[in-house]
Amino acid sequence: NGKKIDGDVTALLAKTEKMSQEDREIISDFVVESLDNLGTIEVRLMDLEQDPTNIETINAIFRSFHTVKGVSGFLNFNKINKFAHIVENLLDKARNGELRIDGEIVDVILESVDLLKGMIESVRDSLDTGNLFEGDEDVSQIMHKIEQLISPVQAENKKLFGEMIKVRNTLIPLIRLDR
Repeated sequence: NGKKIDGDVTALLAKTEKMSQEDREIISDFVVESLDNLGTIEVRLMDLEQDPTNIETINAIFRSFHTVKGVSGFLNFNKINKFAHIVENLLDKARNGELRIDGEIVDVILESVDLLKGMIESVRDSLDTGNLFEGDEDVSQIMHKIEQLISPVQAENKKLFGEMIKVRNTLIPLIRLDR
């Protein structure tokens, strides 16, 4: 699957026989800004470890992933975009109070930053060839871990709503005797 995504980027750039100087500059700016954003995330994660409920810090980390996701999508770096998007979803759950930040989540975010750095550095390193490559980092395990961290939140919300009844415009828990 990763090879297909990298192939999409390569095919897109192969349409123009040679990458224009303007394209090089845009992609180079993306690399510099993305690596800067990822560095900011690492610093903010130290703050988050001290106060995992600090919504301002969570928002700042979210915005950095959001920026990487958005620009990578614009530039058709689909592997980077998809991965940044799932991490952004995890942070969105924390921003909305649906997920509590703990050591495991901080570790997942740090690992995600390292993987994204590797992918973006691969783009930088392949820029001179004109044959852009988003790296061969395997993000499947961390994506699965993030989905597991997110899904209990979704399951709990479904369970909560599924076991409530409305009486005179008030939600009341439904007690089941058949359990």
